Formats: sequence, C-alpha cells, structure tokens
Amino acid sequence: MKRTILAAVITVIALSAPASARIWNISPDGSGDAPTIKAGVDLAAPGDIVLLADGVYTGSGNTDISYNGKAITIASASGNPFDCVIDCQGSGNTYSRGFLFYSGEGPGSVLESVMIINGYGYEGGGIWCWRASPTIRNCIIAGNVATHAGGGLYCGGSSRPVLSNITFFENAATRGGSIYSTDDSDPEFHNSIISYTLSGAAVSVGDAFSIPTFYCCDIYGNADGDWTGSIANQLGVNGNMCLDPLFCLEDNPDAPFTIADCSPCSGISHPECGLVGAGDIGCVSSAVAVEAAVDITPETLNVKSRGRYITCYIELEAGYDVGDIDVSTVTINGEVAAEQAPTGVGDFDGDGIPDRMVKFRRQAVLDAVDETGWVELVVSGLVGEDMFEGADTVRVMGKTAKKVPVDDGPQVTTAAINPPSVLTTGSEATIVYCVPEAGHARLTIFDVTGRAVTTLVEESSAAGTFSVDWDGCDRYGERVASGVYFASLETSKEVVTGKIMVVR
Repeated sequence: MKRTILAAVITVIALSAPASARIWNISPDGSGDAPTIKAGVDLAAPGDIVLLADGVYTGSGNTDISYNGKAITIASASGNPFDCVIDCQGSGNTYSRGFLFYSGEGPGSVLESVMIINGYGYEGGGIWCWRASPTIRNCIIAGNVATHAGGGLYCGGSSRPVLSNITFFENAATRGGSIYSTDDSDPEFHNSIISYTLSGAAVSVGDAFSIPTFYCCDIYGNADGDWTGSIANQLGVNGNMCLDPLFCLEDNPDAPFTIADCSPCSGISHPECGLVGAGDIGCVSSAVAVEAAVDITPETLNVKSRGRYITCYIELEAGYDVGDIDVSTVTINGEVAAEQAPTGVGDFDGDGIPDRMVKFRRQAVLDAVDETGWVELVVSGLVGEDMFEGADTVRVMGKTAKKVPVDDGPQVTTAAINPPSVLTTGSEATIVYCVPEAGHARLTIFDVTGRAVTTLVEESSAAGTFSVDWDGCDRYGERVASGVYFASLETSKEVVTGKIMVVR
C-alpha cells in the first residue's frame, strides 16, 4: 500500500511543478540522464525532480550529496525506501555521509523515500544540516556513526528542517546517537521512530534554544535513554510514545523496518496519528496475548484534585512473572507511558498473587480522556516478548465538555441557546448556543431549585455558533434524576436559558 501511495505523491509533485520543470532520471549503474546523483543535482533547476531508480548507490557522486541551495526534490521513483539505498560505505578512515544541507536550503528542498546506511562523519553520520531547513519524508536512516554528535542527523546554525515518517535505527554517536541539535536549531519531527541507538541517547541538544519538537513519534530502546533531558516533557503529549515499534526484522528480510500488525506504530492503536515511521505493516506478530487483571487507584480522578500520580497494580495469568514486565512499554490507552520509577513487585492487595506496581502522571491521564463519568482505561505492555493487556474503570470528574463550532447560519448578533426538549436514558443532549462577540462564556446546567448541576463550558470564547453535548450527569459523573433542568448561557452581555426535560 505504501509504495502505491508514495508513487502517487511523486506524480503529484511532477504534475504541479512549473511547466519548465524537468525530471532527471538517475540509475545506480550510471545510466539515465546523469551518471550520479550529484551530477543530476548539478543539472537540475529549481522545481526539478531528481528521480532515483531502485538499487544501491555507492561511491563518489552518490554520497555527500549537496543540494547547492536549490529548491529541488530528490526521491525514489518507486516510493519504497527499502529498495532505494544510499550506501555511504564510511569507516574509521573515510568520512562519507548521505546528504549535506549547508547552502541555505529551505522547505522546497525535498528528500523523499530513500534509505541512508553506513554513513560516517565527525558530525551527522547520515545527514548534516547547517543553516538549512529542508523537508525530509519517508526515509530510513540506519547504521550511521558520528564520532562526535548526531549519528543519524546533525542540525546546527539555526536549522529548522521538518522530517516526517522517518525511521532511525542503530545509529551511534557520543552525543545524540540518532539526533543532535545545537546553535539555535529547531528540527521538527512528525510520525517518526527513533530507535535502538548503539551508543548515545536518542536525542541530545547543545543548548536550551535547540530543542527538537516531536509529534506522534515513538522513541524507544536507545542505548543511553529515550525521552531524556530537554525532551522528557514531550512524552505522552502530542501522540508521542515510548513503545517497542515491533519491527519485522528477520521476519521480513526484504523490508526489515516494516512493523508487525500489532505495533503501536501501525496507526491502529493511535488512529489520531496514523502510521508512524517509514515502514508499513510487513508481518504478523507471533506475540501471545496475555490477560492481565488491573487495579487503578484512586478510583476517582477529579480535575480539581492536586494529586500528582495514579497507581496501577498489574496481575498476570498463570505462567507469567510480573517481574518480567518491561515498565518502559507499559501505557494507558496506548498513549500515556508509565513512570520508570517508582515501581515494585509484591502482593499489594493480599490475594496471594504477585502484582507489579507502576505509576502514571495523573494530569497526563486526564489529558488523554475526553469523557466524564465512568471511563475504561486499558493498560498494556510487554512481558518478555509477549503483550499483556487489562482494563479497569475509573470515575472522571470536573472535565469541561468538548464544544464543537457550528459553521452554518448567519453571523449572530445576540446570545442564544437551543437545547433539545427531552433527554432520555442512554442518550446525550446536543445544546447549540450562540456567542455574539468574543469574550467570556459560561454554559451551566441548573435544576429547578437553581442549584448548579454541572458546567459544560467556561472559557474565553470566540464569537460564533457552537454545540456541546451533555450526557445527563452531574459534576461528579452521576446521572441526574428525572425532572426539569435549565441550560443557561452567560456571556459578557446577557444571560439566556433553555429548558430540558430529563426522562429516565
């Protein structure tokens, strides 16, 4: 599937290029429009595409490739990075890297769908980026070494490249085994896997002004740490995770960095992110599904509480040892990672069955839950090579309901509220309301005595028409009794009210 999609992307690039743009076809054997990739770049004009036939590119002219400041695209013709390989053949005696961006390249300088291997350099074993901000998509950067910093990628001199669907694997450096950022650089990563450095942490920075930003990224299994140092606070937000990507490796030798069907990077467990990394699903997992009994405390999570952690106790089915649980893989809902410490093993509930105790940051769990009332939380992770999973329910209190903009209709000039007349058991009331001008807005449900039951919206709102759902519960997550209730909208100018009849 990925091959077809990426080939289509390249076609779109070609069709949308200026009429004067050209595609320069390059082959590993030297045939085509130019004998090497470098020669193709020299011939290319802004907007052109240097299109690489499948194969392995080596030697002079096919490594240490500079774009020379040109807004051109270098891409695999097939769209499959496993079949289009830049083998730098670097070693302790020979510095040889894949790509060098140092001539002010911007987003129009695009690298797409290639694999860069065996690079070797002082900085940036695979890619070196200095005062440049290229776009890099669907690439594999594996087995590259930097003697100083940035085994896979080095960014310096206020570089701001944007990288998406990249897989980093077994790169090495003293500082930043996969990625190093310094000198006011700010690389941005989307849907990428940064994994298994042979030396160095996954990501290191040279100063406080050079912190990379990650969205829907999986950083896992790196020699000297994953989400460490200046990027630690990005774990568990924006879809970021620390889970075994479950590469196929020997199960798919032609495409080893594809992922198993049950991988957390497949997009199934994180549909909001989609596919993470450069490899699509390429094998079926042989992991056994292990049943777990899960107990989460406290049972009630109140937004207004000041507790820092929630605690989870995990028991496994017979034949498995909770001491073998890899805490770095344990998550809630596949999104919120467990803290690495404190953790412990013991019979905490006194039932004669050993438990593994782990903790999660309470706020991260609340941020990952969109509902109020009783909510199921799924806890999963690895025990040995097998995946365990179990669930518990907790009561979430005090979260503000999610509002949705309503685009239809003319611009409003007065506040208005339009709740449904009846709310029955098992349904939700969608309340449409209008805010005439930007300012504070509060939407509260009251009972007939005037007591505030719950507040659905309280914020500084833009002007417009919105809707919000009420599930018929009070602020504690308990269903309200049958009777008459009032939805009241208070804006900076006026208060309007609508009636709802709750029928149980």
